[in-house]
Amino acid sequence: MKASIPVLCATLMLAPVVLSGCGAVAPTTLNVVKPSAPKAHRSAVKPKETVPTAVPDPKPTSGNELGVVPILEYHNIGPTEGRWQRTPQGLTADLTWLYEHNFALVTMQQYESGDMNIPSGKHPAVLTFDDGDYSQFQWTSAHIPTPTSAVGVLEAFAAAHPDFHVTATFFLNANPFGSDSVAKMQWLVAHGFELGNHTYTHANIDSLNVQGIEKEIGEEEAYIEHAVPGYVPVSFALPYGGLPQDAAERTAVLDGTYQGTSWRFLGAALVGANPAASPFSRIFSISVPRIQVCDPSLVAASTRYYILSGYESEFAKDPAMLYTSSGSAKWISFPAANADQLNPAYSARADALPSAAVKAK
Repeated sequence: MKASIPVLCATLMLAPVVLSGCGAVAPTTLNVVKPSAPKAHRSAVKPKETVPTAVPDPKPTSGNELGVVPILEYHNIGPTEGRWQRTPQGLTADLTWLYEHNFALVTMQQYESGDMNIPSGKHPAVLTFDDGDYSQFQWTSAHIPTPTSAVGVLEAFAAAHPDFHVTATFFLNANPFGSDSVAKMQWLVAHGFELGNHTYTHANIDSLNVQGIEKEIGEEEAYIEHAVPGYVPVSFALPYGGLPQDAAERTAVLDGTYQGTSWRFLGAALVGANPAASPFSRIFSISVPRIQVCDPSLVAASTRYYILSGYESEFAKDPAMLYTSSGSAKWISFPAANADQLNPAYSARADALPSAAVKAK
């Protein structure tokens, strides 16, 4: 099995490696059916209409929104640490590290679209879970997530840290989580999690022709849309990490139609092995790298640098490397010295700052 890792700018990214494992298009908004909010009380007397006063939207004075974003990759959750398995205690420790280092969790869709509306000074991070393994989501007969499943750990952490918004993206194959697949998928969407496409049978996309690619992706897209009516997945993760180099095959992965079901993905998540570029960066790519999470004792010393524990060390040495929110949805703030790293498509929103004003908390 293999993973395709993009070469990224040395000033922003950790050096890429190739790791094995299971595992710019226009922004799209998730089409999720949400319950209607209660209607507000309406007075019998119509209030006098006033002309709203324009409120200036000043540029932020801090932030580094060209910094890197850690996208963490998980698979199974179990009683012991493994190369592709994390314990509930390990996942809790990862969440604790993110919480204590001023991160804010967003979904893959929010990251890829650049719609990361997080408070000023916060660093975005993404949790991703591949394959829909049964260990990721088990629940009781009352539909309460069990504490040893991934969802149970996430929910428990959210309850213990109400100031920390907990979310994640689950990249699914057919019939995920072992049982109650449809009900669990609906529960995840209702509770603010994202569902992504991981092909119907966990096929190696890099080994298929256009027709095979369209069948694998189209069947899974239709499966998710049927399971959660009104929901359209826009995030995709490559099993085994192989993105085809052939132009037609690449197009089929990202923008295609199969038996009446269409998709347009914002990117394709890889199996490893770096922090990801800012979506506003000139080097942002549809091939999105992720950081694998496992016990560092289970990988070779040469690989240890590229898993979460290695990245934690890099962040400790240079926290300024991270994407740091300015708190503004209108402006993209960054050190003036990094202006050449901005994607020209976002130049109208540019907010170049003196280097001294850019601080990570």
